[in-house]
Amino acid sequence: MQPGDSVLAGVLARDLAASLAQTRGARPLTVLFTGQLPTAFRESHFGFEFFRESAAYNRAGSRFGWRIANSLGLPLGNAVRRRAGIRTRRARRATSDADRHPVLITASPLVVPTAPDWPATARQTGYLTGPEPDVRAPAEVVDFLASGKPPTYVGFGSLGPSGAHNDLGVVVAASRRSGIRIVTPAVGSARPGLVDEGVLAIDPIAHSWLFPRMAGVVHHGGAGTTWAGLRSGVPSAAIPFGVDQPYHAHRLTSLGVGPDTFPVQQLSPESLAGLLAALTEGRYAARAAELGTLARAEDGLGATLAYLDEAGYLG
Repeated sequence: MQPGDSVLAGVLARDLAASLAQTRGARPLTVLFTGQLPTAFRESHFGFEFFRESAAYNRAGSRFGWRIANSLGLPLGNAVRRRAGIRTRRARRATSDADRHPVLITASPLVVPTAPDWPATARQTGYLTGPEPDVRAPAEVVDFLASGKPPTYVGFGSLGPSGAHNDLGVVVAASRRSGIRIVTPAVGSARPGLVDEGVLAIDPIAHSWLFPRMAGVVHHGGAGTTWAGLRSGVPSAAIPFGVDQPYHAHRLTSLGVGPDTFPVQQLSPESLAGLLAALTEGRYAARAAELGTLARAEDGLGATLAYLDEAGYLG
């Protein structure tokens, strides 16, 4: 690594990036995908559930959480410092050192409202949505879409077995109970294809192609999937597991593109069927279409590249 080289890191690796700035002259930049920066503003932070009426309380609490997140990468950063023969850091000092460098929030203000008390080193550019892929959907997907009313997508993305969703039993039962057709990823032992009269299991396919063809989208609340659902212009809701997912579920409800939801631990045929019925009854369609238009007008990738170039991170 040469002095002046750029090091882009997530929050867990930002102390490593800061240590490389100290020992190698690197230029670190922290990249965030959701609202993690300390703030007094509830809607701008993924720990919104712990916020209170007191701005001082919120700011102190979110700052403490920020320091804890930074400290998770401290052992690796300190290993670099020890090898270079310089003093190691504790969490408070390490966070302060890293905070002197720029922070990029690659999330839309629609999902993560810009907080007026974010530091001057922060720049919000939007989600890193690339060019539309050339999708050639399998024949069974095209045929299923054409065979009846638009189905609803139900998928839990990166949750996998940890999110108690490793078979399609709940999805099939919810489809039968609600009468709503479903497209869902083939998980567990399921193979792509029709697994029930109203349920099609599929291999991975671009959300930007699939979601706009749905009546609604139910997902796990990851940052990227939340944005894909919002961009699609159809009603969407998240059944979260943890970390930032409850925040994204809350934001979708607050934006009016879907109903209140529940954590994945409460997932059942009855709860999912009720959510599907509420999501697709028509109440959220106009608002979802409106925000979809706004979301598709954003160019977070272009804004991010422009900032990196302007700030000298691209060489």
